[in-house]
Amino acid sequence: MGLHPFLYFYKDQRFQITSFLAWFSIVFEIHESRMQIHHRTISFKDFTRVRRSIEFLIANFPVATTETVGKFGSGIKGYDRLQIVYKAFICLSLEMEVDFDDEECLNTFILSMSKAFKYINFNEFYVERFLGNYDDTVVKHVVGYVESISPISRSKPKSFSALTKSLLKHNFLVGNHNFCLICDGLIYLDSIESDHKIAKAVGGQGVLENGLLVHPICNRMKSDLSLEEIRADLFGELLY
Repeated sequence: MGLHPFLYFYKDQRFQITSFLAWFSIVFEIHESRMQIHHRTISFKDFTRVRRSIEFLIANFPVATTETVGKFGSGIKGYDRLQIVYKAFICLSLEMEVDFDDEECLNTFILSMSKAFKYINFNEFYVERFLGNYDDTVVKHVVGYVESISPISRSKPKSFSALTKSLLKHNFLVGNHNFCLICDGLIYLDSIESDHKIAKAVGGQGVLENGLLVHPICNRMKSDLSLEEIRADLFGELLY
């Protein structure tokens, strides 16, 4: 899948085993067709469609990871709880277009996460914020999904510091990172494949101008389609 390790598995240049195990579990479930959201089986194609939004949430909402690991522990002890957070990111990305410059989208995201994960303390932030609009249907879908996959018994939540607006809107500076032209997700140069913009089957040549670097899974899905065709196939069927 070409998941970028510095986004998915590292924090402050330190390898995060809990995040690695959480994503390993999610990828395994998708591969085995075991991951379902509201009775819909999630495929790698579904994930790829919303990959950019998921990566945006991972980058801009790190408190969800740090507070989940802080509460439930790291490694084998806590990865199952952390994967629920990441699955909530997937669910929300399938339900709506993620854009934190959109006030309603930002409100919907915060409200969904706070209701689904009560151990994250948003209370002070809400006092001044939640007179605004939000999508109640999306909130109910995300919260309902998280409740359906969460363990029945939970220990009492601890109190954490409030999340501020500046943290939520923190810019993820990717610097010189490159993006996959098929799904717009981050590319890790040790996990990529070369592809033809114009497929060989229809006369595309193996020249530099006709080449692009993509995730291995995106390359499989593209096959002999053109870049425009595979993007239309991916992004023309979103739920929102």
